[in-house]
Formats: sequence, C-alpha cells, structure tokens
Amino acid sequence: MSETVETETKSKPWQWLGEWMRDEKFWRDVASRTLAGALVVAMGYLVAVANGLLAVPSVAQIFVGVVFIALGVGIFWLFVAKYLRWIAPLVNRISRPWGDILDTLIKLVVIGLSVWMLIAGILSFRP
Repeated sequence: MSETVETETKSKPWQWLGEWMRDEKFWRDVASRTLAGALVVAMGYLVAVANGLLAVPSVAQIFVGVVFIALGVGIFWLFVAKYLRWIAPLVNRISRPWGDILDTLIKLVVIGLSVWMLIAGILSFRP
C-alpha cells in the first residue's frame, strides 16, 4: 500500500506570467469574464439609450464600430489559431528564458492590437 505524495513547487513571482499564459483555466476565466463584462456594458448602453441619456448613433457610426470590433475579435482569434499551429512550436525550440520572453511578447502585442481595435470600435459610437 504505497501512497503517492505530491509536493507543490513554489514558483517565483517573475514566473507567474509565463505560467498563467500556458494555463488553459486562466484563458477560460479571461474569456468568461470578458464576455460577462461585454454583456453588462451592452445592457447598460441599451438602458442609457432607452432612457434618453445617450443619443442613438448614426448608421455610419454603427458600421465603423462593428467593423473595428469584428477586426479586433477576428485578429485575436486568428492569432490564437495560428499561434497554436505555427508559432508555439517555433518558440518551444528556443532556449527557455528567451523562448518565454518571446512567447509573452508576441501574445502581448497581439492582445494589445486587439484591445486597441475594440476600444476604437466602441469609441466610434460616440456622437
């Protein structure tokens, strides 16, 4: 009757970002919280428009906003698909400290670009 004892290894604070980036549960949490936040903002916007606090945007503003938001989401998911297929295997071949840095840098640039496009799309609804 042998019992296996698992010991947790404590990671250093500078390793946390790399661990989070590779953790599937982290990305599920990010996606679910982003969706929940987007739903709250959308419902708040609809309530504000219905109560006359905000003006209804023109068709051109809605079109530009939807295009920017779609581009932001599309670039992000295209990156995720291409990352899993091509970029991750290349980054994994690089030695560990530089591979983690390159991996994090690539992800931050694409996420930053996607967030910028989402913000531009949302701000285009302003009168």
